[in-house]
Amino acid sequence: MTELFLSFVNRSITAGWMILPVLCLRWCLRNFRSKDLICILWGLVGLRLALPFSLPTPFSLVPSAQTIPTDIMYASSPAIDTGLSTLNQAVNPMLSASFSPNPAASANPLQIWLALAALIWVIGIALFALYALISLLRLRHRLTEAVPVGENVWVCDHIASPFLLGLAHPRIYLPSSLDPQTAVSVIAHEHAHLMRRDPIWKAVGFVLLALYWFHPLVWVAYILFCRDMELACDARATRDFSPAERKTYAEALLACSLPHAVRSFCPLAFGEIGVKSRIRALLQGKKPSRLLVILTACVIVALAVCFLTDPVPSDQSESSTSALALTDEVISDAILTHYNAHSTDDLLCTESHIPLLTTYRQNDDGSIKVTAYLMVLYLELARDGDWFREQSGSHIPTALTFHVQPDGSCTLTEYWEPGDGSLYAPDIRAKFPADIAERALDTQRYIDEQMKACYDQAIAYWGLEDR
Repeated sequence: MTELFLSFVNRSITAGWMILPVLCLRWCLRNFRSKDLICILWGLVGLRLALPFSLPTPFSLVPSAQTIPTDIMYASSPAIDTGLSTLNQAVNPMLSASFSPNPAASANPLQIWLALAALIWVIGIALFALYALISLLRLRHRLTEAVPVGENVWVCDHIASPFLLGLAHPRIYLPSSLDPQTAVSVIAHEHAHLMRRDPIWKAVGFVLLALYWFHPLVWVAYILFCRDMELACDARATRDFSPAERKTYAEALLACSLPHAVRSFCPLAFGEIGVKSRIRALLQGKKPSRLLVILTACVIVALAVCFLTDPVPSDQSESSTSALALTDEVISDAILTHYNAHSTDDLLCTESHIPLLTTYRQNDDGSIKVTAYLMVLYLELARDGDWFREQSGSHIPTALTFHVQPDGSCTLTEYWEPGDGSLYAPDIRAKFPADIAERALDTQRYIDEQMKACYDQAIAYWGLEDR
């Protein structure tokens, strides 16, 4: 459950990067009557929230495809990757200081907090579902005495404002007190909703809001999407109206306006959302020129390419530079330094490392983050007469992370080893990529080869080749 919650959090963060330029474009087009193109943009935001995957492209402007690692609760030094190095440097030290695991504890602090957050997230979704169900049942109860008065049009005594309700077979419901002139405007508006399949889109939007209720930008997107949907329907319904007919339509909007307290997420109510702005758009809004429509469409395509996709991993040329810098000697020095190794005439500190996987990630400053996943054997051998004996050692999966500069210089930034006891296997599965985690757990697969490598170092060190 926690990993599922984190996947939704990461998706909401990437969608948040898309919502921001949509808000900017919406503001630029605020004086234009039709909102069809803006509704398309909200649809792309919904697509980003709904899809569990995204294609990597070099055109992506999303800083990071996965801000929070799904295994962060098992990490010995928790860290996030926002794609912005300054933000990472500000957040990660505090995160590591506050949530690094205590070896004496049975669970990492982040495991507890993230499990609690996941539980609250599920409770929030359940409350949304309960609210929608209760609202729908109460509304259905009010409509039990509704009577048909035309094709797909029903009249009811127990509703205060007209609305459209239903997904497969939506119906237009009118209050029985509605005068005929206002009813004409209402029906034109609701038919525009039907033509645009808005009941389905609003239901999809509500489901996405229920899943991402924890993200404030998703709330902003949903509210503005509903408002722009109504503005788009107003524009479509009044497309062929004269100025006098638009004024009559605006008066119908004012007559059917609803107080904020009775708004609902379920039906599409005629006077539910942004009545003042809708009237202003009807009476003062401008029709966009063809050139502006074309330019806006091009911007939409650009936003889709840049924000519906994820950044690509570093290419081979970048990784080759890092690979040259990250030699066996560099890794060997890092391992021996970690174990504070000091060889003498009678004691030799040896190491053998077998690479399981190396990953590369481009940083904002042009440097590259290189992580080497290794099987490491550290072995101290003591001279014993004409031969030598094993004194102490360690055989353990290890992850070394280096910061490699464009000039080839590299700095070790993390030396990771799994925790002891019950933490050992979960730590490895959390830290190592899934395709090598099980191999990392099978230490016996590598021990003979690595023991031979360490013994060969001792034989060469003490000149025992002929013995």
